[in-house]
Amino acid sequence: MKNKTLFIIVILLFFQTYNIISQEQNKNSVDDDHKDKCILPFSFGDTPETCHLPIFVVKINGESFKFSIDTGGLENIIFESGLEKFHVSYQENIPTKNSIINFLVSLLNIKTNTYVNCSVELFQIENLAIQNLDLKYSSLNYPIPGIDAILCLAAFKNTRSVIIDYKNKVFVFNDSIYERNEFPLYTEHNRYYIKGIIEDNQVNCLLDNGAANVLVFDKKYFPKQYTKEVVNISTLNGISYYSVDKAKHLDLQLNQNQAYRGECFFVDNTFNNNNRINSLFRYDAFLGKPFFDKYVVFIDLYRMKCMLKSN
Repeated sequence: MKNKTLFIIVILLFFQTYNIISQEQNKNSVDDDHKDKCILPFSFGDTPETCHLPIFVVKINGESFKFSIDTGGLENIIFESGLEKFHVSYQENIPTKNSIINFLVSLLNIKTNTYVNCSVELFQIENLAIQNLDLKYSSLNYPIPGIDAILCLAAFKNTRSVIIDYKNKVFVFNDSIYERNEFPLYTEHNRYYIKGIIEDNQVNCLLDNGAANVLVFDKKYFPKQYTKEVVNISTLNGISYYSVDKAKHLDLQLNQNQAYRGECFFVDNTFNNNNRINSLFRYDAFLGKPFFDKYVVFIDLYRMKCMLKSN
């Protein structure tokens, strides 16, 4: 009897020790996986041009820059205020070899386009290292008050994942990914998009937190009941007024269990074409701020998957 009791005690001690070691190993494994996790708080702007844009402050060479992230952006954009902080000078009207053209440019005060490229070798966003960041300036880009530069997702190409959480006003990089109801993520020219279903039609939807609204570009995908409105839409070309149709109940099915049901605007393809920026790819919809208000968006850049979690 004593031998049997002793045997049971030994077995129990073995399993207890095994569990403790396993838990410690798992803890260390999780810590290793998340040692480069970065939580980046942001706030929304307080002007019509910036109220939908997430803004955060970054220190580079002792200067404070106000950055934003635009998932629908093709490239990293810097504005004149950012150039000044980098102490980069530029000349707007660069003379040509043709004296007649120079005279006409001067006489008519024509603003020609000036491009400036800035490159930042290394800087930190919180504990996230950003290397070899290229920023492009165009004098024709409309300056956005309170923002020095806008980064596209390609700026974070060395990260495994990004979580966009508008409810808690944070970006989270390199965290564990919510893997329920995941679906494919596609990319084209640094932009990321997903595929959905509207009225039994497959549509390409750009993940574009830089857009203030959900926009649809083809009338056949647009709800039958809508009202006519004139709205201002902010782009890098400035704020433009568009006559649009507004619907309250777009039904966009994203996977078997999730859908975006909410307000959207129909904008004709003039807007879509003007904002392709040398991209030949055609999007059927832009998923802007109302979409990111509805869902926490998980983007797995390593596996090219997207997951959504309702707010």
